[in-house]
Amino acid sequence: ITRSINFEPLHFLEEDGRTFWNYLKFIPKLLSEYLTVRKSSAILAITPQEAEIYKKIGARRVAVLPLRGLSRCLEQKSTVKTRKPLNVFFSGSTYNVVHNRKALEFLLADIIPLAQKSFPGEFRFHIFGGKVPQQFYNYFGSEVIKHGYLSSEKFASLMDEMDIAVVPSLYGAGMQQKIFEPLTRGIPAITSSRAIAGYPFRDREHLLFADSARQFVDSLELLRDQVWRGKLSAASMAVAHKLFSVEAIQKIVLESVATVF
Repeated sequence: ITRSINFEPLHFLEEDGRTFWNYLKFIPKLLSEYLTVRKSSAILAITPQEAEIYKKIGARRVAVLPLRGLSRCLEQKSTVKTRKPLNVFFSGSTYNVVHNRKALEFLLADIIPLAQKSFPGEFRFHIFGGKVPQQFYNYFGSEVIKHGYLSSEKFASLMDEMDIAVVPSLYGAGMQQKIFEPLTRGIPAITSSRAIAGYPFRDREHLLFADSARQFVDSLELLRDQVWRGKLSAASMAVAHKLFSVEAIQKIVLESVATVF
Protein backbone atom coordinates (compact mmCIF):
# COMPACT_ATOMS: atom_id res chain seq x y z
CA ILE A 1 0.00 0.00 0.00
CA THR A 2 1.49 3.35 -1.03
CA ARG A 3 0.62 6.61 0.68
CA SER A 4 1.07 9.58 -1.68
CA ILE A 5 1.77 13.05 -0.27
CA ASN A 6 1.42 14.60 -3.72
CA PHE A 7 1.50 13.59 -7.35
CA GLU A 8 5.14 14.51 -7.81
CA PRO A 9 5.28 15.31 -11.58
CA LEU A 10 2.61 18.02 -11.25
CA HIS A 11 4.01 19.24 -7.94
CA PHE A 12 7.41 19.70 -9.61
CA LEU A 13 5.98 21.73 -12.51
CA GLU A 14 3.90 23.87 -10.13
CA GLU A 15 6.93 24.71 -7.97
CA ASP A 16 9.70 24.98 -10.57
CA GLY A 17 7.83 26.28 -13.62
CA ARG A 18 6.74 24.91 -16.97
CA THR A 19 9.95 25.31 -18.96
CA PHE A 20 11.35 23.06 -21.70
CA TRP A 21 14.00 21.61 -19.36
CA ASN A 22 11.49 21.03 -16.60
CA TYR A 23 9.23 19.13 -18.98
CA LEU A 24 12.21 16.85 -19.71
CA LYS A 25 12.62 16.29 -15.94
CA PHE A 26 8.88 15.73 -15.71
CA ILE A 27 9.08 12.54 -17.80
CA PRO A 28 11.14 10.38 -15.36
CA LYS A 29 9.01 11.65 -12.46
CA LEU A 30 5.90 10.53 -14.32
CA LEU A 31 7.52 7.17 -15.03
CA SER A 32 8.31 6.79 -11.34
CA GLU A 33 4.66 7.39 -10.44
CA TYR A 34 3.56 4.90 -13.08
CA LEU A 35 5.90 2.22 -11.71
CA THR A 36 4.69 2.92 -8.18
CA VAL A 37 1.10 2.43 -9.33
CA ARG A 38 1.97 -0.82 -11.11
CA LYS A 39 3.71 -2.26 -8.04
CA SER A 40 1.14 -1.12 -5.45
CA SER A 41 -1.89 -3.10 -4.36
CA ALA A 42 -3.54 0.18 -3.31
CA ILE A 43 -2.77 3.89 -3.48
CA LEU A 44 -3.80 6.31 -0.73
CA ALA A 45 -3.92 9.72 -2.41
CA ILE A 46 -4.00 12.90 -0.36
CA THR A 47 -6.78 14.69 -2.29
CA PRO A 48 -9.79 13.65 -4.39
CA GLN A 49 -8.24 15.51 -7.32
CA GLU A 50 -5.04 13.46 -7.16
CA ALA A 51 -7.01 10.25 -6.59
CA GLU A 52 -8.54 10.78 -10.04
CA ILE A 53 -5.06 11.14 -11.56
CA TYR A 54 -3.96 7.83 -10.04
CA LYS A 55 -7.08 6.13 -11.41
CA LYS A 56 -6.34 7.47 -14.87
CA ILE A 57 -2.79 6.06 -14.89
CA GLY A 58 -4.03 2.61 -13.94
CA ALA A 59 -4.12 2.25 -10.14
CA ARG A 60 -6.10 -0.85 -9.14
CA ARG A 61 -7.44 0.54 -5.87
CA VAL A 62 -7.43 4.20 -4.84
CA ALA A 63 -8.68 5.84 -1.65
CA VAL A 64 -8.31 9.38 -0.32
CA LEU A 65 -6.40 9.73 2.96
CA PRO A 66 -6.31 13.38 4.14
CA LEU A 67 -3.68 15.01 6.34
CA ARG A 68 -3.93 13.11 9.61
CA GLY A 69 -2.90 16.08 11.76
CA LEU A 70 -6.18 17.84 11.00
CA SER A 71 -8.00 15.60 13.48
CA ARG A 72 -6.24 17.44 16.34
CA CYS A 73 -7.59 20.76 15.06
CA LEU A 74 -11.16 19.51 15.57
CA GLU A 75 -10.45 19.65 19.31
CA GLN A 76 -9.36 23.31 19.06
CA LYS A 77 -12.43 24.85 17.50
CA SER A 78 -12.66 28.61 17.30
CA THR A 79 -15.53 30.77 18.52
CA VAL A 80 -16.97 33.67 16.56
CA LYS A 81 -16.34 36.94 18.39
CA THR A 82 -17.40 40.56 18.06
CA ARG A 83 -14.48 42.98 18.01
CA LYS A 84 -12.85 45.75 16.04
CA PRO A 85 -10.49 45.43 14.33
CA LEU A 86 -11.03 41.85 13.23
CA ASN A 87 -7.90 39.68 13.26
CA VAL A 88 -7.08 38.26 9.82
CA PHE A 89 -4.23 35.79 9.37
CA PHE A 90 -2.14 33.90 6.85
CA SER A 91 0.07 30.98 7.86
CA GLY A 92 2.74 29.44 5.65
CA SER A 93 4.98 26.95 7.47
CA THR A 94 8.10 28.32 5.75
CA TYR A 95 8.54 30.96 3.08
CA ASN A 96 11.46 29.09 1.57
CA VAL A 97 8.70 27.19 -0.26
CA VAL A 98 8.01 29.04 -3.50
CA HIS A 99 4.20 28.88 -3.49
CA ASN A 100 4.09 30.12 0.14
CA ARG A 101 6.41 33.03 -0.69
CA LYS A 102 4.40 34.05 -3.76
CA ALA A 103 1.13 33.87 -1.81
CA LEU A 104 2.61 36.05 0.95
CA GLU A 105 3.83 38.59 -1.60
CA PHE A 106 0.36 38.76 -3.19
CA LEU A 107 -1.18 39.27 0.25
CA LEU A 108 1.28 41.95 1.41
CA ALA A 109 1.61 43.88 -1.84
CA ASP A 110 -1.92 43.67 -3.25
CA ILE A 111 -4.63 42.41 -0.90
CA ILE A 112 -3.71 44.16 2.36
CA PRO A 113 -3.13 47.66 0.88
CA LEU A 114 -6.48 47.46 -0.92
CA ALA A 115 -8.24 46.26 2.24
CA GLN A 116 -6.69 49.06 4.31
CA LYS A 117 -7.70 51.66 1.74
CA SER A 118 -11.24 50.30 1.44
CA PHE A 119 -11.88 49.65 5.15
CA PRO A 120 -9.43 51.64 7.29
CA GLY A 121 -9.17 50.36 10.84
CA GLU A 122 -11.46 47.37 10.22
CA PHE A 123 -8.81 44.63 10.05
CA ARG A 124 -5.48 43.77 11.66
CA PHE A 125 -3.37 41.28 9.69
CA HIS A 126 -1.15 38.57 11.19
CA ILE A 127 1.53 36.60 9.34
CA PHE A 128 2.72 33.25 10.73
CA GLY A 129 5.54 31.04 9.48
CA GLY A 130 9.32 30.96 9.34
CA LYS A 131 11.95 32.42 7.06
CA VAL A 132 10.05 35.49 5.84
CA PRO A 133 12.28 37.10 3.18
CA GLN A 134 14.00 40.32 4.26
CA GLN A 135 12.54 42.25 1.31
CA PHE A 136 9.05 41.89 2.83
CA TYR A 137 9.93 43.50 6.17
CA ASN A 138 8.87 46.99 5.05
CA TYR A 139 5.27 45.78 4.87
CA PHE A 140 5.08 45.03 8.59
CA GLY A 141 3.94 47.41 11.31
CA SER A 142 1.21 47.87 13.88
CA GLU A 143 -1.54 46.72 11.49
CA VAL A 144 0.44 43.96 9.74
CA ILE A 145 2.17 41.85 12.38
CA LYS A 146 4.88 39.23 11.72
CA HIS A 147 4.80 36.40 14.26
CA GLY A 148 7.33 34.10 12.65
CA TYR A 149 7.49 30.40 13.47
CA LEU A 150 5.86 29.51 16.82
CA SER A 151 5.59 26.43 19.02
CA SER A 152 2.40 24.42 18.49
CA GLU A 153 1.10 25.55 21.89
CA LYS A 154 1.66 29.25 21.20
CA PHE A 155 0.22 28.94 17.70
CA ALA A 156 -2.92 27.22 19.01
CA SER A 157 -3.32 29.94 21.64
CA LEU A 158 -3.15 32.70 19.02
CA MET A 159 -5.53 30.85 16.70
CA ASP A 160 -8.25 31.40 19.29
CA GLU A 161 -7.78 35.15 18.72
CA MET A 162 -8.10 34.93 14.93
CA ASP A 163 -11.37 35.83 13.19
CA ILE A 164 -10.70 35.24 9.48
CA ALA A 165 -8.14 33.27 7.45
CA VAL A 166 -7.02 34.71 4.12
CA VAL A 167 -5.20 32.06 2.11
CA PRO A 168 -4.24 32.91 -1.48
CA SER A 169 -3.21 29.78 -3.39
CA LEU A 170 -1.59 30.72 -6.68
CA TYR A 171 -0.16 27.26 -7.33
CA GLY A 172 1.12 24.18 -5.53
CA ALA A 173 -0.03 20.55 -5.43
CA GLY A 174 -1.19 18.16 -2.74
CA MET A 175 -3.18 19.14 0.35
CA GLN A 176 -1.99 22.43 1.83
CA GLN A 177 -2.54 22.52 5.60
CA LYS A 178 -2.70 26.33 5.70
CA ILE A 179 -5.99 26.06 3.78
CA PHE A 180 -7.65 23.16 5.57
CA GLU A 181 -6.60 23.92 9.15
CA PRO A 182 -8.75 27.09 9.45
CA LEU A 183 -11.73 25.23 7.99
CA THR A 184 -11.25 22.46 10.55
CA ARG A 185 -10.91 24.92 13.44
CA GLY A 186 -14.03 26.77 12.30
CA ILE A 187 -12.21 29.98 11.36
CA PRO A 188 -14.05 31.57 8.40
CA ALA A 189 -11.73 31.29 5.40
CA ILE A 190 -11.21 33.05 2.08
CA THR A 191 -9.10 31.14 -0.40
CA SER A 192 -8.52 30.59 -4.10
CA SER A 193 -10.96 28.23 -5.79
CA ARG A 194 -8.15 25.87 -6.92
CA ALA A 195 -7.00 25.28 -3.35
CA ILE A 196 -9.75 22.88 -2.25
CA ALA A 197 -8.39 20.13 -4.57
CA GLY A 198 -11.68 18.27 -4.88
CA TYR A 199 -12.75 18.23 -1.23
CA PRO A 200 -16.47 19.08 -0.72
CA PHE A 201 -16.17 22.61 0.64
CA ARG A 202 -18.43 24.96 -1.33
CA ASP A 203 -18.28 28.68 -1.99
CA ARG A 204 -20.53 30.80 0.28
CA GLU A 205 -21.60 27.68 2.16
CA HIS A 206 -18.41 26.56 3.91
CA LEU A 207 -15.93 29.27 2.86
CA LEU A 208 -15.51 32.09 0.35
CA PHE A 209 -13.62 31.75 -2.93
CA ALA A 210 -11.52 34.61 -4.28
CA ASP A 211 -8.82 34.88 -6.92
CA SER A 212 -8.11 38.57 -7.51
CA ALA A 213 -7.12 41.11 -4.85
CA ARG A 214 -10.50 42.83 -5.35
CA GLN A 215 -12.35 39.56 -4.75
CA PHE A 216 -10.40 38.91 -1.56
CA VAL A 217 -11.25 42.37 -0.25
CA ASP A 218 -14.92 42.02 -1.23
CA SER A 219 -14.96 38.77 0.76
CA LEU A 220 -13.39 40.52 3.75
CA GLU A 221 -16.15 43.11 3.52
CA LEU A 222 -18.77 40.36 3.69
CA LEU A 223 -17.09 38.75 6.71
CA ARG A 224 -17.32 41.92 8.75
CA ASP A 225 -20.82 40.55 9.40
CA GLN A 226 -20.74 38.26 12.45
CA VAL A 227 -23.71 36.27 11.11
CA TRP A 228 -21.77 35.34 7.98
CA ARG A 229 -18.74 34.37 10.04
CA GLY A 230 -20.87 32.17 12.28
CA LYS A 231 -22.57 30.50 9.33
CA LEU A 232 -19.29 29.58 7.59
CA SER A 233 -17.66 28.51 10.85
CA ALA A 234 -20.38 26.00 11.74
CA ALA A 235 -20.67 24.65 8.19
CA SER A 236 -16.94 24.13 7.63
CA MET A 237 -16.51 22.34 10.98
CA ALA A 238 -19.39 19.99 10.19
CA VAL A 239 -17.78 18.89 6.91
CA ALA A 240 -14.31 18.72 8.49
CA HIS A 241 -15.58 16.42 11.23
CA LYS A 242 -16.94 13.98 8.65
CA LEU A 243 -13.72 14.00 6.64
CA PHE A 244 -10.87 14.48 9.11
CA SER A 245 -11.89 12.95 12.45
CA VAL A 246 -9.78 10.15 13.94
CA GLU A 247 -12.65 7.75 13.29
CA ALA A 248 -12.90 8.78 9.63
CA ILE A 249 -9.14 8.39 9.11
CA GLN A 250 -9.05 4.98 10.84
CA LYS A 251 -11.92 3.75 8.68
CA ILE A 252 -10.09 4.73 5.47
CA VAL A 253 -6.90 2.95 6.56
CA LEU A 254 -8.66 -0.23 7.74
CA GLU A 255 -10.80 -0.46 4.61
CA SER A 256 -7.76 0.00 2.38
CA VAL A 257 -5.87 -2.77 4.20
CA ALA A 258 -8.89 -5.04 3.95
CA THR A 259 -9.14 -4.60 0.17
CA VAL A 260 -5.67 -6.09 -0.47
CA PHE A 261 -6.28 -9.36 1.41
